[in-house]
Amino acid sequence: MIFKTKRLAVRLLQFSDINAYFDLHGNINVMQYTTGKTLTFEQTRKNLKATINYYKIPNNKYQIWAIQLLKNPELIGTCAIISTDQKNEIGYRLRENYWAKGYGEEIAKGLIKYCFEDLKLDSIFADADVLNIASVKILDKTMDFVKEYYIAAEDCTAREYRLTNSQIN
Repeated sequence: MIFKTKRLAVRLLQFSDINAYFDLHGNINVMQYTTGKTLTFEQTRKNLKATINYYKIPNNKYQIWAIQLLKNPELIGTCAIISTDQKNEIGYRLRENYWAKGYGEEIAKGLIKYCFEDLKLDSIFADADVLNIASVKILDKTMDFVKEYYIAAEDCTAREYRLTNSQIN
């Protein structure tokens, strides 16, 4: 287990997650504010395999993990910390049948705590499409708004959020 919250556990993805992983990546309602595209089952299988293979790379900059309920090992979503030289981005996706249950805010707070307390990161950021009202509400509660900006390649406006370790300590 990577970390846990009151109701959730974050763990490595497994090949046995394939059906739930496809339910996540094959659902346009989930994907509309991230890539805007769904994956076929075969594309999902390849994506899951590639993500699991990242675990074998030392100092991997792409940490993508499974989210499950503490009482049930089935994947309910994924969360991630993507690190570059300039910044550390956090994010998550939940399967549609787990929306509106408070899991988004809970995993966001868990990621923030993990980044600062366990990884000892100095700062993190997140962004969300302005039309993704649920994610914007969560980020408004958990991080500091920085700016709105237009992404021409995706034809959308996003909101950027940041938080530093000194702000929570």
